[in-house]
Amino acid sequence: MILRGGIEAASVRNVAAEAGMATGSLRHIFPSHESLFIELMADNATQAAAQIQAVYARELAAGTPMRDMFLAVLREVIPLTDTTRTQLVVQLALFTAHPDSAPIRESIKDAGAKLDQLCTDIVGQLRPDLAPTDNASANLATDLRVALDGIALRCLENPAFATDATSRGAEATLTRALDRITEARITEA
Repeated sequence: MILRGGIEAASVRNVAAEAGMATGSLRHIFPSHESLFIELMADNATQAAAQIQAVYARELAAGTPMRDMFLAVLREVIPLTDTTRTQLVVQLALFTAHPDSAPIRESIKDAGAKLDQLCTDIVGQLRPDLAPTDNASANLATDLRVALDGIALRCLENPAFATDATSRGAEATLTRALDRITEARITEA
């Protein structure tokens, strides 16, 4: 619904109609527009976590090398498919439509913290030579997160980037970002 008509289309009345419910019934479940949006964001987060866990399980069962497994996991984070594109568009629409809403900001913060943790975990696995609390490890995790954010926005801005199979496409860019972590030479300042 948000993809078709923007955030304005996600009124309680329209959501109820799309769900085949009476508006009053939906208002009983979600007393405010904000509570509806928070639930939508929570559902998005749950769906994304399930997708990531499924990829981990599949890749571990297949004996996929660690780097390739992490590439597969990170592909679930950037909008390469209709599902992941929808998840990102919805998250951005909700956040930008209600920047002053503390509960929505908290939901966005939680989603961001989960992605930060994923990046930290990946760096920890790819770089066991670094202590998780080292600045170098934290910097690499931040670099990975910023690369993911940039790739994601580029995919939204230019959908052809998401499907470009050349060295200039999203997957190749993601691969280079991950390779920079494993190849980074760490020097103490």
